[in-house]
Amino acid sequence: MQALANFRSMELMAQAALLDDIKQQKKAEAVPALFEFLADPLPDQAVNTMIRSCLRSLLLADTTRILEGLKHAHPLVRRFCSPLAGEAGLDEASGPLMDLAEKEADPEGLLIFLTALATLRCHESQPLFHANLQHPDPYVSALCMEMAGVLQDQSAIPALAQALTSLDASGTACDFPAWKAIDGLAALGGDECLAILAGHIHHPNPTARRIIHDALVRVGGDAVKAIVDCLDNGDPDEKILAANLLGRIGDASCSSALIQAMDDGFIKGHNQLFAVIEALGLCHGMKGLVFLLDRLQREEDPILLVALVKALDCRLADPLHPAIPNEALQKQILSMGHDKDRVLAAMAAAQSLPLFQALYPSPELSRLLVNHIAALPDPESRVPFTEFLEGLGTDQARQDRDAIMSAESRERPKRLLAVDDSSAMRLFYNNAASQMGFTVSTAADGRQALDLLEEREALHVPGTQSYWDLIIVDMNMPHMDGVELTQNIRKLASCSSTPIVMVTTESEESQQTAARHAGVTEFMTKPFTLDVFQDKMTQFCP
Repeated sequence: MQALANFRSMELMAQAALLDDIKQQKKAEAVPALFEFLADPLPDQAVNTMIRSCLRSLLLADTTRILEGLKHAHPLVRRFCSPLAGEAGLDEASGPLMDLAEKEADPEGLLIFLTALATLRCHESQPLFHANLQHPDPYVSALCMEMAGVLQDQSAIPALAQALTSLDASGTACDFPAWKAIDGLAALGGDECLAILAGHIHHPNPTARRIIHDALVRVGGDAVKAIVDCLDNGDPDEKILAANLLGRIGDASCSSALIQAMDDGFIKGHNQLFAVIEALGLCHGMKGLVFLLDRLQREEDPILLVALVKALDCRLADPLHPAIPNEALQKQILSMGHDKDRVLAAMAAAQSLPLFQALYPSPELSRLLVNHIAALPDPESRVPFTEFLEGLGTDQARQDRDAIMSAESRERPKRLLAVDDSSAMRLFYNNAASQMGFTVSTAADGRQALDLLEEREALHVPGTQSYWDLIIVDMNMPHMDGVELTQNIRKLASCSSTPIVMVTTESEESQQTAARHAGVTEFMTKPFTLDVFQDKMTQFCP
């Protein structure tokens, strides 16, 4: 194009005006000259940016020019045109892109060409992606792992499994290829791939473990069979994690599988039963509801009782779940005789508003419930109940509200932060520590806890005592596990010496060394009783 002949010697403003005119007028004849400016850039980076913007606009307006660019002699031009071929959905570019990728020795260039092919979803390129599954460049390898799932390359399964098995378990990060290998296996689906993922349900790398869990939940019902195998035949931790995943998937088949595992004797011990109860609260199906109500009547363990109440709460609060009518629920609780008082105390401790709403119309049950709620040591835990009673507007409801609000509060000079993804465990910590005079804050995962800690860090005055007297963290949590959270806590000046107690299971004892190195002060092994918990509290906060 003649107008660009003296472009290099023009003033900046003239260059900008000319490029803008070419772009606005879509002068495709300027493309060859602009290609040359790509191959031999100008000294001014601002001008080069304008050239690229103009050229991009022209190429997307006339995609035949993209094919010309892919055959250009200079590699910078070929690399510039490659992503545009994908963006334009230019299927005719698949052949040239495959040729370029096969000949490219530089990982950066190879990644550009493969990315364009990935955007085009070109099935003919499957062998090319397969050949680079174990490329030394992690970004190339990761892309090929992902495309194995997209293009349904069954022959890639061994390589995907190997990437997951060979992942470094000593750190907390999951490398890019392993992450995409997980996605690839989930996309391939089928019994073999899902069994591989479920087989790593307790992967020693915490980040990989979370990605695997999310992938299995994303697959949904098709993954239930593989997860159930872990529930039936896995080690104690795998059984707990399998129950958690079935709860997250939540369909009726999950509920049936959990109850079947109980009936077959595969669920043993307090921790596994706790996980099954929580999962049943999230699952659809009447079988799960019947199981929870039956267990509620005969459960004596206070932690499991709270878990049962929270599970029933979920069932009552979710309109998608079949729920027992209020009258039938009232009748069942009244039929428990002396045991009903213990159950109602657990409902109050669990701050169970849905169950309170269902049972309050019964005069006998409402009287007992109000007494238990008034006895809660933490005034904030009573607020949902008083707000509900206020909304009823009846004389009796106002009297009950006043009785709850007038109950004496205890002073809580000590402050506890409890971090656990189980709502039932958070309620246990809240009530057990409140009985000892603690002010209790809770968080559902490491990220939520860190946000709370950092808010307090901003208010901390150097040289003064930490806001928190004790922090309790669960080892296994979504988003950020206990070890990673502890590492982050120890970076906060206000928490550098705050005692941190980590809750583990017996099978996690091998991971305690890493936890101590991260800054954990002491451990508490599940299952534990109320007395054991309060003894531990007294040890650090006499």
